[in-house]
Amino acid sequence: MKILISEKQLKWVLKTQDVLEEQSDTLNDQRLLIVLQNRINDILDKKEKEILNRTSIKIVNNKGQLSLQIGERIYPMRRMVQGVYALIIPERSKLTFGVTSSADLIPEIEKINEYKILSEKYPNLRAQIENNLVNGVIFTDQNNQGTFKLTITRKLPDVKEYKSAVDFGSEYPLGEFFERNKLIYKFGNDMFGILESGQLNMNLAGIPLKLEQTTNRPQVAVAPISISTMALGDVFNFDSIEFKDENLARRQYGAFIQQIRHLIQKYGEPFINHMKSQNPTIYGYSSVDADPEQPITGGYKPCAGNKTRRDYDLCLSQERARVIADILNKELPELGGIFKFKGMGETTKFGPGWTKENPTVPEVTAPNRRYVLSDIQPFTIK
Repeated sequence: MKILISEKQLKWVLKTQDVLEEQSDTLNDQRLLIVLQNRINDILDKKEKEILNRTSIKIVNNKGQLSLQIGERIYPMRRMVQGVYALIIPERSKLTFGVTSSADLIPEIEKINEYKILSEKYPNLRAQIENNLVNGVIFTDQNNQGTFKLTITRKLPDVKEYKSAVDFGSEYPLGEFFERNKLIYKFGNDMFGILESGQLNMNLAGIPLKLEQTTNRPQVAVAPISISTMALGDVFNFDSIEFKDENLARRQYGAFIQQIRHLIQKYGEPFINHMKSQNPTIYGYSSVDADPEQPITGGYKPCAGNKTRRDYDLCLSQERARVIADILNKELPELGGIFKFKGMGETTKFGPGWTKENPTVPEVTAPNRRYVLSDIQPFTIK
């Protein structure tokens, strides 16, 4: 028996089949995305201590108020009894803090087969990863009240701990702290502080991803978009172009990089052209710490041939500005190396400087050791 089908019915069947196939493809992609996110979570678990060590924990003292600082977040502590201070986290509560850019995980994620498949179909998947932070979460369960406790003492319970003590206020790697759950501070030679945590859980939050088809049309800016400038403080070792603390320096320039990456992704070529038109320049400044006309050699060899301290500081400020410009150009390759640099030498623009009448120490002049990005005008699509 033959079954006859009209042309109208045939079109309906073919259309329905297309819809079912599209739905099937979408479901398959969603399944792949779930697998990918689980694979990324596996990477976070495997590299947890390494990732956590990119941020720090420390106790800060602001006019007698002790606080716990985790990354950039500051949490005040309460005095409980004589010599004991605590940060109490209520049950079912949590503390959050940014740890590192998830862009650092790209080399590992690129090895995942599900990422290779999905990134071909959804090119902006990579940008979603690059523009996210891996966040840390410290939390309690429904029954416990968690604490960070600082105990001030004159004697440590274990003599071996004397060797591991760090100066009060020093930054300490967060992953190392959670592994040992103890940090020993020293105040001079006869006072110590023991920082511990209790009844707490810690986890690295996964990276939220979604499947979005991209288009080549940039979104239209409704109003001028302000672009935050960037300034780094006293981040270099003495007589060097090496950072004192790579993680601390990255936190200072990382927010700017994240902002620019987001705007590149959102507005594409119009924004890139805007950035190129701004001639962005890193200006490096030095502090005045002695007589500028004093003849010196200087410890940084590429600048050691200059005759005076003023000339040497000008050269060193130029070299340090170059380091920061190189980082921006490397981290933002879409802009084609537009970041330039210029050494401005000694200044008292941001703080005091040495004079014969009022000699200073480097701690006082530190605000003048600064590296500033030139202003960038707001961006508008016309």
